[in-house]
Amino acid sequence: MNKTKPFKRLNITLSPETWERLQKTTSRMERSWFIDNALRAYLVHLKQKILRRKLKEEATRHAVSDLKVAKEWFVLELLHKKEISQGKAAELLEISRHDLFDLMAQYDIPMIDMTSEELQKELDSAKEILKK
Repeated sequence: MNKTKPFKRLNITLSPETWERLQKTTSRMERSWFIDNALRAYLVHLKQKILRRKLKEEATRHAVSDLKVAKEWFVLELLHKKEISQGKAAELLEISRHDLFDLMAQYDIPMIDMTSEELQKELDSAKEILKK
């Protein structure tokens, strides 16, 4: 018992060039099979083309924000490693120092990175200045 779906007949019109190619490429008995497979292949190609277009549109749409995030990450990484100053980081990111502090807090980067001895020395210096 054959479980395949019955085929449907279709009357189509082809250009003379296409008809010639079809006659040269396939035998009379293979034409339906050839057209069926060609159509399936074309539909796969069309779906891939649509998918590529959508991926490109999405990539383009997100490119600016992705670039901004990458730039922030790179600059903050340099700042965290103490390879650049806070002023330079703000300049590279084209933001104010205040906005840089907000960004540093967002990424858990300390605004003041001192040992307890360095902090104590700064406090002692400040006390001396206030006594005068």
